[in-house]
Amino acid sequence: MDNENINLKQRKVHKAVVIPMIDYVPEILKKYNYDLPKIPRYMFNEKIKELGRRAKLRQKIEIVRKKGNEREKKVYEKWEMISSHTCRRSFCTNMYLSGFPAGELMRISGHKSPAAFMRYIKVDNQQAAKRLKRIAS
Repeated sequence: MDNENINLKQRKVHKAVVIPMIDYVPEILKKYNYDLPKIPRYMFNEKIKELGRRAKLRQKIEIVRKKGNEREKKVYEKWEMISSHTCRRSFCTNMYLSGFPAGELMRISGHKSPAAFMRYIKVDNQQAAKRLKRIAS
């Protein structure tokens, strides 16, 4: 970590990633004397679910899974489905929608191919049209 970037090595693919620090990050780092608390992923996921529950994210989400020839449907409330991965995906989607170039965002997210990246982010037709209008204006 330097004064402007956070340098990480991804766990899954062991690729080096450089993430720029946004305005309020140095303040948070100072608060913890540059030694951020480490919490296990399962605990982070529990806490983020709790935040989603408190925020009343109660939309129903139907998940269909195949077990052999059987299709099993389960309905969850949205807060039950939130995890650390949701944070990563939301970051990528929100940055893309804000106009941040996909190629540069892929360097931060660690995606290797544009096709994989575009499948990863969640952009509906309405959002895509708004982004095009903003970029073209």
